[in-house]
Amino acid sequence: MRTAKRSSEPKTRRKPVPADSAFRDPQFDPSRPVDMEAFQAELVNLMRRANVRPDLIRAYRRTGLLVTEKNWRFLSPEDRREWELAVTECHKRNEKAAEGGPQ
Repeated sequence: MRTAKRSSEPKTRRKPVPADSAFRDPQFDPSRPVDMEAFQAELVNLMRRANVRPDLIRAYRRTGLLVTEKNWRFLSPEDRREWELAVTECHKRNEKAAEGGPQ
């Protein structure tokens, strides 16, 4: 915790407050744009480690949408169709693989 406190001060130019994360990335530089490829790769790794279903991971990778039961209602009809198509295609691919057919 002490290291996290010390490392946050130079980047934020203020003393840390209790709401600040103790787990912040010391390499993070808010003046640089986020590397979206690295971000998405890390998110997929986290999803796998959290045992998120493979069809949902594939749908995220295909659509770029992170869909939950809570945010489903906020998706546009087009985004819903795209998400459902990605999940359905993953299921079909898995069925073919289970039958021994080409993926």
